[in-house]
Amino acid sequence: MDRLLIEYQCNVGLEAASDLRKLFEQVLLATVHEKNLNYKILLCLSETVTNIVKHSQPKASNILVRFEQIDKTWMLKISDDGGFYDLTSTDEKNLSEIGHDLEIGRGIGLIYASCNQIEYSKGKVIEENCITFLWPINQRTDRARILLVEDQASVRSLYHNYLANSYEVFVAKDGNEALKSLKDQPVDLVLSDINMPMMDGLSLRSELIQKPEYELTPFVFITASEEDEMQARATSLGIDDYIIKPVTKENLIFHIERVLQRTRQIVKKLTNRINNNISHSFTHQIPTNLSHWNIAVSRRDTGAGGGDLLLFQSNKEDSLVALIDIMGHDESAKFFSYAYGGFISGIMRAGKYAKIACHELLQHISEMAYNDELLSKVTLTGIVFNLAPKGKLTMACAAHPHPLMISKESIEAIHVEGILPGLLPDTKYNPIQITVRAGERIAIYTDGLTESAPDNVSRGKLENQILTIIKETIHVPIDRALRLVMQKFDELAGTPPNDDTTFILLEPLLG
Repeated sequence: MDRLLIEYQCNVGLEAASDLRKLFEQVLLATVHEKNLNYKILLCLSETVTNIVKHSQPKASNILVRFEQIDKTWMLKISDDGGFYDLTSTDEKNLSEIGHDLEIGRGIGLIYASCNQIEYSKGKVIEENCITFLWPINQRTDRARILLVEDQASVRSLYHNYLANSYEVFVAKDGNEALKSLKDQPVDLVLSDINMPMMDGLSLRSELIQKPEYELTPFVFITASEEDEMQARATSLGIDDYIIKPVTKENLIFHIERVLQRTRQIVKKLTNRINNNISHSFTHQIPTNLSHWNIAVSRRDTGAGGGDLLLFQSNKEDSLVALIDIMGHDESAKFFSYAYGGFISGIMRAGKYAKIACHELLQHISEMAYNDELLSKVTLTGIVFNLAPKGKLTMACAAHPHPLMISKESIEAIHVEGILPGLLPDTKYNPIQITVRAGERIAIYTDGLTESAPDNVSRGKLENQILTIIKETIHVPIDRALRLVMQKFDELAGTPPNDDTTFILLEPLLG
């Protein structure tokens, strides 16, 4: 999956590195969910831009920075119109041999330590210098994250071994260390001993229920104490379970799974209730025939977090359709999806009387995301398209996966791109127009379609097989093609999937 996340041009000045770093912090927080990798990307960005500002000869006047996802790789490109020292001419194994006056203050060693795949192209008369940094997208797991808090090293190691094959486990030796760990890595469940030095388990639980971001995190005590008074104190703190030592591997996993499953059921029931009461007020089933186009839509909902919004508005001449993906997997993200749904629906309905183009709708969304203090707290991607007769399709994109053009001969990405909404004021999106011929289809989807498998290997298999079946079903009716694709998706991603998924097939009605 390829998508542009941010492209930004600025004048060269002393504040350039600082300004770009602040902007990129927002982008990385929403897209690259590895704290250490975020740090490396920011370091390469700030050190490189600082070098351009201070050391390029002749002096550069403009810098263009571009960050995107290219398949399984993060790519950062920094271009300038001045002269710049080629970092790739330096052998990282011989950094110690670089002249002191060259390395000092330029962070070359830091850059090499943060990225081992760097490419540089020197500008010519009408071209700019360009340095490219590449990082592999590391394997991500969708296993539940457990924070294990236990002061005895041997017991901590034993429980970690019990859980490591089933969960992503983080460890802490007391309550204070647990609080620090939670700041760096949110978890799905806390498993804590009660009797510990420094801060015991009861104090840890008391601290967490005072913090809105942790008060709903499932919490399980594990202790050797069978005293009724101790159990009563623990229960009064609203814990989810209480396990008496000694504990076997099977018993420990049983208690954890029971708590996690109960939590998922509660979240799903509450989400469904809210969906029924709120979302139906601004979402409607999209017709199977719209502005001389056949449309087939299928969706999969995890029941948690932000979710996908599919909205449309028809006029006599054409129809406007918006597919928005609200990022985030917590309760607040679900609230923001409703807020954005109401806002976007209102704009589209107004377009019934004063026609709005696809790129204009994205620009409205970006302005709202930038200016509104509340809505700016969540990140979204989106693609908006106008359907018109005779196979005319106009679309604009904001950091969303590229749509696909499907024919009997091939399946190819349609390169329409734009940055994440809300990053910059007055963001413009450039629409493209294509004509879809008889026998061709368009596929539009959210990233859940190719990223809902549990790990990177499975995701690669999921993406390859989904693309294969999309192409193979070009000969069958569009509704059956949709069912076959989603059957394969359910088989590989499981039900429910790890991410909300929306898949749309379009074909023109010609003649």
